[in-house]
Amino acid sequence: MAASPGPVDSASDTLTLFALGLVFTFLILAAQFESWVHPVTIFTGVALALAGGVITLYVTRFFGPPMTNNLFAQFGLILLIGLIAKNGILIVEFANQLQLEGKPVFDAVWEATTLRFRPILMTSISTIGGTLPLALTTGAGAETRNPLGLVVVGGMSIATVLTLFVVPVFYLLFDWLVSKVTGHSSAQGLRRASRVEAEVEAAASAS
Repeated sequence: MAASPGPVDSASDTLTLFALGLVFTFLILAAQFESWVHPVTIFTGVALALAGGVITLYVTRFFGPPMTNNLFAQFGLILLIGLIAKNGILIVEFANQLQLEGKPVFDAVWEATTLRFRPILMTSISTIGGTLPLALTTGAGAETRNPLGLVVVGGMSIATVLTLFVVPVFYLLFDWLVSKVTGHSSAQGLRRASRVEAEVEAAASAS
């Protein structure tokens, strides 16, 4: 009879899932933005969310029964990768579009952040409201579900506020670096992809 996986095996599997989640998210973002730079820009918000989730678990030891970094809390951290990456995508995608329309990078990222503020805030509030019952639930098995809810609520709350400042700053920084190295903006990949797509459509219609 095969032995059941122990705590070390479970922790190793969760770490593998966490690493794969980061890698696949990075690759998908790189393909979406035609850039290796802006996935890093978005990951600055993800790092804030993960730090916020871990800090929330740590703070519980001062306000009641301490929550452990169990399997459910680790799943919450994996969930935060996608939830917070979405907020960064809203800002970066719109800023790229505004740059392609000819706006300076500072004006583009400022307008993108201000116009995307409401959808970011509304989706974050709905996510926090949906997971808050998990964080506050009591009764049998609550000690396993509470860490999942606390990680998501704490990570989303902290990262939603800080992402609105950190992601635009890193967008400006990385765009400046790309301009220095390559001589064009970081949104150039999307312009090149649009041109290739137009050429493919023209060739298809001609044939």
